[in-house]
Amino acid sequence: MALLNSYPKLEAKISRWAQEQTAVQAILRVGSRARQIRPADDWSDLDLILLVSEPEPYASDGAWLTAVGEPLVPVLMRYDNGFEWLVVFADGLKADFYFIEAGDDLTAVIARPPFPHVLRRGADVLYVRPGLTLDLPPAEQEPAARPTAVSFGHEVHAMLLSAFKTSKYIHRGDLWRAHLLLDTDMRTRLLTMIEWHARALFGQDRDTWYKGRYLDEWADPRVLAALPNTYGRFTPEETWRALFAMLVLYRWLAEETAVKNQFHFPQTAADQILAWIQDIYTAAS
Repeated sequence: MALLNSYPKLEAKISRWAQEQTAVQAILRVGSRARQIRPADDWSDLDLILLVSEPEPYASDGAWLTAVGEPLVPVLMRYDNGFEWLVVFADGLKADFYFIEAGDDLTAVIARPPFPHVLRRGADVLYVRPGLTLDLPPAEQEPAARPTAVSFGHEVHAMLLSAFKTSKYIHRGDLWRAHLLLDTDMRTRLLTMIEWHARALFGQDRDTWYKGRYLDEWADPRVLAALPNTYGRFTPEETWRALFAMLVLYRWLAEETAVKNQFHFPQTAADQILAWIQDIYTAAS
């Protein structure tokens, strides 16, 4: 399924379709297929933003997809400021079509959140209706926001709270909810601390990408060595092991991040929560 060279044909079909749709004002290509740094590989999807004068008809009826390909798995996602079709076509190509209302000034539309964040890593114009103007911002790395003492304290406390709840779930034998916390809330908070730690250790301009992308290149090597133990199988023993491993990793990350940023680490709260978790574990053994 090496499909990299097949996407230009899909893009050409989409451009021809757009020319026939008076409501479609412009289509932007974003993501890896528009990036100069870290460009697409054989497994990259096609990510598009469609600026449309009347978007809703394209949500209520997905028949328009047949004009650009044979949709095998079409999924409609609705958001506060638009909607998106996530589509796997019958030939294996995958494309995401994000629709947003165009307005009179296309450049002004894409200057509003969340588009500046999306466009900074690279974007190009796949189609723009003749006579219209669409100016893209220059591609540049978005400066990462520094954590504040308040946001740091909130993250640590929230992680401790989730760990405490997880230990109770394991003790009850409620492994589904234990893993739900471990693999969603706690892992997301772990990633936040990994990012903060990397920028504190290596410099604020350290590019930590998003959602763990290229983690093996920007994170502290000690993190990469510790991460495998934070995953466990669906048994009480493995879930306990994963929980303790995650807490050990998180704690030294948070403590080092606190020192580098001159934040207060809630030592008393962390010690108490960890002691209670240990008690729950001992009672369950």
